[in-house]
Parts: sequence; structure tokens; C-alpha cells
Amino acid sequence: MRRITVAFTALGLIASSQAIAYDDRWYISPQVIYNATDSDRDADDEVGYGVALGKPIAERWNLELALRGHELDFDDVDDELDLHELSLDALYLFDRDSQVRPFLAAGLGVLNADGGPVDNELFSANAGAGLFADLTDNLAFRADARYRWDDGYDGENFGDWLIGLGLSYAFGPKPQRAEAAPPPEPAPAPKPAPTPAAPPPKDSDGDGVADARDQCANSTPGAPVDATGCEFDGDNDGIVDARDQCPDTKRGTQVDRNGCDLPRIIELPEVRFANNSAELTDATRRALNNAVQDLEANPGIRVEVAGHTDSVGDAGYNRQLSERRARSVMEYLVSEGIPAENLYVRGYGESDPIADDSTPEGRRQNRRVELRVLD
Repeated sequence: MRRITVAFTALGLIASSQAIAYDDRWYISPQVIYNATDSDRDADDEVGYGVALGKPIAERWNLELALRGHELDFDDVDDELDLHELSLDALYLFDRDSQVRPFLAAGLGVLNADGGPVDNELFSANAGAGLFADLTDNLAFRADARYRWDDGYDGENFGDWLIGLGLSYAFGPKPQRAEAAPPPEPAPAPKPAPTPAAPPPKDSDGDGVADARDQCANSTPGAPVDATGCEFDGDNDGIVDARDQCPDTKRGTQVDRNGCDLPRIIELPEVRFANNSAELTDATRRALNNAVQDLEANPGIRVEVAGHTDSVGDAGYNRQLSERRARSVMEYLVSEGIPAENLYVRGYGESDPIADDSTPEGRRQNRRVELRVLD
């Protein structure tokens, strides 16, 4: 009796604590329940009764206190097994407002098994699914199927299937959902503010030439510029005077990123490869950025990307390896914006060393790539 009182008290407290925005009426559901009995009980299948008292507690949740009972005949004993269960069940409804409302159910309870040699009060748990189908505002058809497990007797656990059909009656008139209040009238539009004075022309790099006329929008801070916002280039080599380390270069001379004569062979001393590898390291990529600047200073220049190896290994293989190294460098230059049609790959293998190949340091220096200016 104490467990029944606690269950009813919990059901009432949960139901009364919710803010209502749905059909929250109490209801009762009498059912006829077919018990497909666990064969290990040594009892037959039987039809019994069920009744549930329920209350919606949230938009998609109901809570029910359910009583179920069956009188089963033992298979091998001329006696009956009475099963009476009291459980507290939760129902999850997919759509409370639909006329047909499927649900999932799960619950915990107490199962009293009495008959023949059995007289036990068992713990039970159930889970299943079902549906309500409205017949009127107060009356609905109900069907559900669930699996019930209990901790059994004589050292065994049991599981029965319960198939229920019945009705559900809701007490009182069906509540109507409150309609949303109409939106308030919009406030009158404010009077337009006076037109502000036009801001001064924007000069992003602060060189004194407005952005609208500035043809060089990233001038070096503090560097003198001409009327178009570009820094002065006294020798017209494409390198502004602020960065030109060779300010008297002859007109038409190809120059590097510092404004000095571009050598015919651009050595890349920091571009070296591990033995038997054509993979670029992060340090190698950073070193190649200087070569990118040299090539950007000379648009249209054609360059041979020449790969080399040390003399360790087969000469034919080394030629292929040197070509892979050159191609790795070329692909990086292209990824940085150098036109692919201006770059030519060639592998020289071990044929053109620049250091003594009999020492580890000499072999490291020979595993290289260099850029050879073609025109």
C-alpha cells in the first residue's frame, strides 16, 4: 500500500508542477491484455485486464499508474498462477495534436506472483509502443504492445509479451490552445536625421594620396610618393628606391628583389634535400619565397629549374630523382603565382657537382636545385 501511495503522490506532484500549453486532462484507460507468457514459467497464455490512470506532464510526455492482472494455468500442476502488476510508466508521444498519436512506453513496477508453490513480490520493468486514436474529444481507441521483464523466482528471470486493446477516456472538456496575440502596431518612423557632412577622402596607406587616385595602395609608410601614390623608382628597374640596394642599375637590366643585377644562375643555398628524397620541408619553402620575389620582379622571364643529386646510387635513378626535385620546386613556385609556362624542369642527376662528393657535407650541398635564367 505504501508503494501505491508513493506512486500516486509522485504522479500528482509532477502533473501539478507544469505550465500548461497542451491537452493536460487526466484520463483512464481500461484494456483487455493478452499475456504471451514466457515458456519458462510453465504456464499457459491468457487474456487478462489492465487499467491505467494517466496525466500529460509535458508537451510530449504522459505519466501513467497502471494495474495489470492475469490468471494463468500451470502446465504441469492443477493450479493457477495469479500475476498482478502495479507499474509507473512514461509515454513519449510523437505528436500530441494529431488524431492518431503513436507513442513509446517504458516503466518500472512491482509484480505479485501467487499460486501453487509461488508467492513472490517481484521487481518488473517494461518497454514497448502503442497508439491513441481519437473517437471523440473525450474518448479514444488505445492499443499497445510491450515486453515485461521480472526478476523471477526459483532462480530464474522471466519475460512476457503483453498485447493490449482498449479505450481511453479523458475527464472534462478538451482545452483549446491560446492563440498568439496579434503583433503590436509598428511605431511611427523617426524623422530623418540631418545629412552628415561628407567625410574626407579615404587614404588607407597614409601617403597623402586618396584611395580613389592611389595606384599603389600599399606604399611604405613615410616613403615619398608621386601624384599617383606610388613610390619613386629612380632607375626604373621596378624596385622602388626605398628597397633598391642598387639604385643606379642600367635601364632594361634584369634585377633581383633588391634591385641588383639578376645572376644567370640563381642559387638556392637553403634549398637542400634529404638523401633519396624530393620532398620540400617548411624551411625549404620559406627559402624559396626569396626566389618567388626575384621572379615576380621580372615578369615574363623564362627559367630552367635544374635539379641535382650526389653520386650515391645508380646514375639513371639519380637523374630521375633530380628531375623530381626540380619538379617539386617548380610546383611550389607555380602555387605562389609564377606562371607555369615560364618554368622548365630538367634533372642533371650527379653530373654537375658543386662540392666534394666524397664527404657528407659535400654530398649535402650537391643535393640541390638552382634556377637558370634562359632570357
